Amino acid sequence: MKLIIMASLVAFLGIPLPATAEEARLPPPVLAEDGFYHPDWFLVSFLDLKEDAADARKAGKRLAMIVEQRGCGACKRVHEVNLRDPRVVAYLNDHFHVLQIDLYGSRDITDIDGQTLSEKDYARKLGIRATPTILFFAEDPKAGGNGALAWKSVGYLEPEPFVNAFAFVRDRGYAGQTEPDFLAWMKGPAEKVRLP
Repeated sequence: MKLIIMASLVAFLGIPLPATAEEARLPPPVLAEDGFYHPDWFLVSFLDLKEDAADARKAGKRLAMIVEQRGCGACKRVHEVNLRDPRVVAYLNDHFHVLQIDLYGSRDITDIDGQTLSEKDYARKLGIRATPTILFFAEDPKAGGNGALAWKSVGYLEPEPFVNAFAFVRDRGYAGQTEPDFLAWMKGPAEKVRLP
């Protein structure tokens, strides 16, 4: 009874009810015929990484690539949980161009060094064996393969660490480190993206 009275009062006064956690989320992803989720804001390109990195730089952004595979439960969770949070998607859109490739795919990728190889061979070149793997490219990559990367994140991260992996790269949290230490950065004083 209290709920009915409250709802009537809210409707009468024109005060919106607070959104539930589910209402605040983006629509569920749709699995495409190729077995992947393809958010409409992911970058669609000819997979010329030098060109994609230059375009990202011109837009004041960084280039990131998510490597996935069909049937990957952790990849599915990235799309069903992390990429349904509008705050996560807004942060990624504001600061990154995000590409998606298939760990075992056959599309051609032209690496920063000009070498053209299949998605599968590119993943092999970088030593990627697990999905999801997120490749974060250097601000102005000059070398190919792992030499083009600022950092690599392997495995599933919950939404807050996930978005902060992108913040770590955007804020150059890896600078001055031989081996980037994301966990130390997360524990340190650097400002983090908070998802209450």
